[in-house]
Amino acid sequence: MSLKIKSLLLPGSKSITNRAFLLAALSEGKSFLKNPLKSDDTFYMAEALKKLGIEITEKENGFEIIGKKEIKMLPGNEIEIFIGNAGTTTRFLTPLLSSIEGGVFILKGEERMGKRPIEDLTEPLIKAGADITYLEEPGCPPLKIKGKKLHFKTIELDGSKSSQYISAILLLLPLINPNGRVLVKNLVSKPYIETTIEVMKRFGVTLSHRNYEEFLIEKGAYTSSYFEIPADASSASYFFASSFLKNRPIELNLGKNCLQGDFLFTEILKEMGASFEMTGEKTVFLSRKPHFKGISTDMNAIPDTVQTLAVLSLFAGSHTMIKNVANLRIKETDRLSALENELSKIGAKIICGKDFIQIIPSPDFLYYPTEVETYHDHRMAMSFALALPRIPGLKIKNPEVVSKSFPEFWKIWNDFQEDIVN
Repeated sequence: MSLKIKSLLLPGSKSITNRAFLLAALSEGKSFLKNPLKSDDTFYMAEALKKLGIEITEKENGFEIIGKKEIKMLPGNEIEIFIGNAGTTTRFLTPLLSSIEGGVFILKGEERMGKRPIEDLTEPLIKAGADITYLEEPGCPPLKIKGKKLHFKTIELDGSKSSQYISAILLLLPLINPNGRVLVKNLVSKPYIETTIEVMKRFGVTLSHRNYEEFLIEKGAYTSSYFEIPADASSASYFFASSFLKNRPIELNLGKNCLQGDFLFTEILKEMGASFEMTGEKTVFLSRKPHFKGISTDMNAIPDTVQTLAVLSLFAGSHTMIKNVANLRIKETDRLSALENELSKIGAKIICGKDFIQIIPSPDFLYYPTEVETYHDHRMAMSFALALPRIPGLKIKNPEVVSKSFPEFWKIWNDFQEDIVN
């Protein structure tokens, strides 16, 4: 008897929504973003843009944005912009605020934001003429930014900690210096740069690059756009992993055209024995082999799905090695340490290094029904949701942290779990 395929509609991509908000704001005229993610992180981006004079109106199925080619501020007015623990928002806003002549801005967030380094973005901007002051810990927010005209022919960036530093400059390049050159070394998470390039193209700008080391604007200027945001591939990883674990089919509303590197998580599941059917817009997990083993994999390109694989690995027939993910240590929390702590507490054997984590499952898959600490990290909560049906009595502390990227997660997740049990 064939199993009924459960179909789910997931909300829009967080990374694409934030990029699209920014570019719609910088495009003259009216843009419309359909199916954007409505979450804490995207709220902070929208509210910041409103403080800069951008008109953003929520409609039934998206946001209407009236953009400006040039944002002007009255000199002398100091504007405080709160960004919570939203790393993407912070990084994307920093070069924008630095380039608004006459503006004075305080960019501040939650306590954790003050521990997340940003000097690999701010120091090159300062060399290009930006006036940026660290108000507390050197190299970290909060920042005081006095906007002014920036000057550079070439700007050099280190991408070893986060590709968002590079995306932040690329997104603003058409305004700061359309003829400028961006040189990058040690780039991590290359698929996120591809996402940036594709979103810029949707708003009229074509970038060229040489092996992700040199970037130039090939042609174009930002123009308003109607943009339907694809579903979030990072969020999809939890549902694909759960269906894989239960060996029950599922259809999700994202496919090969989703513009997101985290869609490559399906390749990891294939390596573990999964089979899929894919189109440009939809993906169906069909089934997996009866027994699955752990794998050894480099996840540098898709770090936001590391926690998903780590929890799934608790139930694999052999150990799993996740490599080349040092940048997880500067996310919403130190994710490698968080995983080491919580997976060990449950009863797995964990070996953790500077840039890797190895998960050795319990031989009988019996684990302790403890309470998992989330460390105010949305992905810790959503990843450990995978273990709830398999470990009776397991609890997740502060489950509401999912509001950062997926406010409706628990409702959709619980409905989904009931459906695949029945």
